[in-house]
Amino acid sequence: MIDLHSASGDDLIRLVIAQHETIAQQERTIAELRGVIATLEATVAQLTQRVEELLAAVDAARDDAAGTGRPAGMPGRKPATGKARSPKRPRKRREQQFVRRGSRSIPKGLTLRYSRGRFCRRYRTCRSMR
Repeated sequence: MIDLHSASGDDLIRLVIAQHETIAQQERTIAELRGVIATLEATVAQLTQRVEELLAAVDAARDDAAGTGRPAGMPGRKPATGKARSPKRPRKRREQQFVRRGSRSIPKGLTLRYSRGRFCRRYRTCRSMR
């Protein structure tokens, strides 16, 4: 770099001419890049239009394949095809009934309350429940 305070007039003129040449070269480069950008923008516009056409074709194919275009049910579930299920036959009765016998031995008017590890049948006499 030239020291501008101590440079002669000829040095300053050469510096100015070099700057003009550099600016002219940069302007040529900018003009070329603007042309490249315009070409790329046109290509992007064409590709965008082509992608939209392909997406429309895919959507049309899906609508044709699915019929109404709506899903047939929950994901993973298949639509019902073939024969309907036969009705269920009645269950076989057991010979011996397995029921809790203690639940029927409580008189109807009494209620069970749990108090200190024991069941109290007489609610009003349990000390902890008062």
